[in-house]
Amino acid sequence: MRGLDERTIARWRLHSQGLERPSAADDTEAVRRLLGVQAENHDQAMWAVATRTAAPDRARFERLFAEGAILRTHVLRSTWHFVTADDIGWLLELTEPRIRPQYRLAQAEEGLTDADVDRARQVIAGALSGGVHLTRDQVGERLAAEGLDAS
Repeated sequence: MRGLDERTIARWRLHSQGLERPSAADDTEAVRRLLGVQAENHDQAMWAVATRTAAPDRARFERLFAEGAILRTHVLRSTWHFVTADDIGWLLELTEPRIRPQYRLAQAEEGLTDADVDRARQVIAGALSGGVHLTRDQVGERLAAEGLDAS
């Protein structure tokens, strides 16, 4: 980028971020183009997606989110991100070598064994099967009902 002035760089950044002329057909396309949207604050992250969408529609975003087409997850680190359901598998595969040691350390600090984690994973997967949505507290209640400490 040597020799480019600030205005050219700013214009290039607006274009590459999809802000110059929002053109994504829907929210899923906007998230896919960005690969991931930092989503610590759900509403602000929805706004970031809407600014890149040709015809923003909050109800549509909420529907896509509820249907699981757009996910809010920890794909790279403990920060929340929106990613598409189509991308989550390969993104987790890609980032796993970096995040696995962090989670292993946290697991050890909590005194959790691999068996504890596997059991919790099975309980959570069962609780969420069939498209069920639960809050963090409700998941904790399910874990506690199975004798697992959710703290």
